[in-house]
Amino acid sequence: MNTYNPAVRIGNWNEDVSLSEDLLKDFLAKKERGELLIQKTSYLKKNLLQKVNLSVSNDGFVHFGDTIMLVNPGNEKVHLDSTDPPHGPLSLAINPEESKVHTCSSIEAPCGISAIQNLEPSVRNTFVITSCIWQVIIRHF
Repeated sequence: MNTYNPAVRIGNWNEDVSLSEDLLKDFLAKKERGELLIQKTSYLKKNLLQKVNLSVSNDGFVHFGDTIMLVNPGNEKVHLDSTDPPHGPLSLAINPEESKVHTCSSIEAPCGISAIQNLEPSVRNTFVITSCIWQVIIRHF
């Protein structure tokens, strides 16, 4: 006589069912609140790559409050005496800390910077010129 078949439940089956239901409820609640890691990463990436308008200078100078982008035009021609490999134009960009990317909704200074090949002005590779004195005064209030 065979007493076991696939319909027979063994072990702590009730706890296993409850645990899987709780995991599913927790997942759905986090999804509704936008707390899933994939949602945070997508939100941050969308915000970092959002297009920005650069400031236009009428007098040829940079002023406080201007939105600028710093670009290295590159060295596409190879010189025989140079040890640097040729590269195209690069723009300066922020590198948010990976540990803070998934917990914060915005990037906080200070953060790392690097050069990227993207030359389209975006939140990641544009900067606003501010006065250091002004920032110190604001932080004390």
